[in-house]
Amino acid sequence: MLNRRITRDAEKAMDKMPDKHFCQVYEAIEGLRVDPEPGDSRELLSNVTPKRRRKDVGEYRVIYWYDAEILYIDVVGRRNDGDVYKKAKRKGVL
Repeated sequence: MLNRRITRDAEKAMDKMPDKHFCQVYEAIEGLRVDPEPGDSRELLSNVTPKRRRKDVGEYRVIYWYDAEILYIDVVGRRNDGDVYKKAKRKGVL
């Protein structure tokens, strides 16, 4: 099982979520610790290495990457708007 590191921005976004959505995202992140490439995640097109991935969780999208020991959660945001990708590009994640 991978350890996890969540950025401050992702933590803030999760803190603002309703409890139901927070629980869904938290469970998805815990699942990624066991299997970082589940069938419902996708690799993002990017020049950044290692490749970033995304996982849709209900109304939210989680952008993450991982190495041999750690799962890095970079961005968490609403799934149906482009702000998640704008945030990721601003932070240099994509």
